[in-house]
Amino acid sequence: CENFRHSPDCPSQTFDSKKWTINRTELTPRDIRIIDMIAKDYQDWQIANALGIAVSSYNAHKGKLFKKTKTQSRVGLLMASIREKLISC
Repeated sequence: CENFRHSPDCPSQTFDSKKWTINRTELTPRDIRIIDMIAKDYQDWQIANALGIAVSSYNAHKGKLFKKTKTQSRVGLLMASIREKLISC
């Protein structure tokens, strides 16, 4: 199944068979939401607020997201997301 979203609210996200991946690692809907907010240049505190969690909890989640996608930064995560066609420039 190919990664491709034409927009953040792409209808294919609701398909049970659709799996979004970066570096062959499946992403959760929350991971996708975080990636979308990073792509919109939200600051960490804004993302935490939108998720309804503390910044420290968000930072822990972000660290796990970097680890599972084999990236080391927000820029690296965005570059991988573009390469995998999860977001577009």
